[in-house]
Amino acid sequence: MILLGCMLLAGFAACKGGGEQKQRVAVVISTLNNPWFVVLGQTAVARCEELGYEATLFDSQNNPSKEAEHFDNILASGYKAILFNPTDADGSAVNAKAAARQGIPVFCMDREINVPGACVTQILSDNYSGCITLGEYFVEVMGKEGRYVEILGLVGDNNTWARSRGFHSVVDCFEGLKMIAQQNADFDQNKAMEVMESMMQAHQDIDAVFCGNDAMAMGAYQAVLAAGKAGKTRYSVSTVPTTV
Repeated sequence: MILLGCMLLAGFAACKGGGEQKQRVAVVISTLNNPWFVVLGQTAVARCEELGYEATLFDSQNNPSKEAEHFDNILASGYKAILFNPTDADGSAVNAKAAARQGIPVFCMDREINVPGACVTQILSDNYSGCITLGEYFVEVMGKEGRYVEILGLVGDNNTWARSRGFHSVVDCFEGLKMIAQQNADFDQNKAMEVMESMMQAHQDIDAVFCGNDAMAMGAYQAVLAAGKAGKTRYSVSTVPTTV
């Protein structure tokens, strides 16, 4: 993902003459409160620097308003390109379009925006297919029956719904599997722990938990463990570790 985005930047780097001041690239990440996005951001910065750019990492803290502030700063500060991991598939399009109007190319990484043409390219994972596989595993582990809850990620991120749809495309075919609660926790470990605590208070007969990423899975497990139910509640995570 990062390699492909930076290959496109390499075309710009090849055109620069020796001795010139380094051009700057902005790396805007949805949140650095998640190990995967820390790796994504730091690796993108390192690769840009290998290509001869000066790279700056921006943390949007999963906050669209913070993201908009970053873009205002970037567009006023002479950056030549933006590697972008957006906070919201619809709302973040405004920022990408603003950059495009100023001739600053935007490359989306891991998360997409829903407006065609706002970005030069969008490099994404196939979350839907991945969660079909997870759904099949879930059915096997559950023995085709049981009551489960689902913890979703950010409601404005397409990955959230691609994972959920992929999972349900399999699991919903089995009448013995019943989802008794569904709530979002924004891909955040601490929020997922709080959500799971609330779910266990509302439902005493949870057999399994399906989470939208590994950070939320860890938070849910902390809640299950603290409640003394770790040996009674089965557990499944909707994505490969270190992705969101």
